[in-house]
Amino acid sequence: MNRKHIEGFTILELLAGIISAAVLAMAMGSMLYYSYKGWQSMQSVAEMQRDGSLAMRTMTGAVRNGSTNMQFSSGQLRVRGTNGNIVWSFTQSGERLVATNSAIGAGRMDLVQTGVVASGFSCTIVSNKASIVLSLLNPADNSRMFFSNSVSARN
Repeated sequence: MNRKHIEGFTILELLAGIISAAVLAMAMGSMLYYSYKGWQSMQSVAEMQRDGSLAMRTMTGAVRNGSTNMQFSSGQLRVRGTNGNIVWSFTQSGERLVATNSAIGAGRMDLVQTGVVASGFSCTIVSNKASIVLSLLNPADNSRMFFSNSVSARN
């Protein structure tokens, strides 16, 4: 009997190739998924740093340029101008930190942007020095960030 030599792949070779390709595809998919998750986490940290820096810079500038007559009560920091009128007001309103500038009319801005929550805001005032503490929370991944600054009024 003559057997013809037939070229091609056996079922075992095909099965080994399919399994190898599936393992490789799963490894690549897993690597992409965890890379994306890491990027999202870093993005949320960057957003909290941005919001915290903006809030602290705004409050620090207001205290520096205001008079020594500052008040903090009921979660609200009021900074008076050299003429005695309240120029800046910083209030924690629920999950937001709102800054109001009476010198520019209806100058009201939200210092904490979407996705980040102001979980704590406090201020201690001793003579002309204010110690400001701000706590931010990202509810998406439950990460927290704290900011603090001590600043003296110049005027």
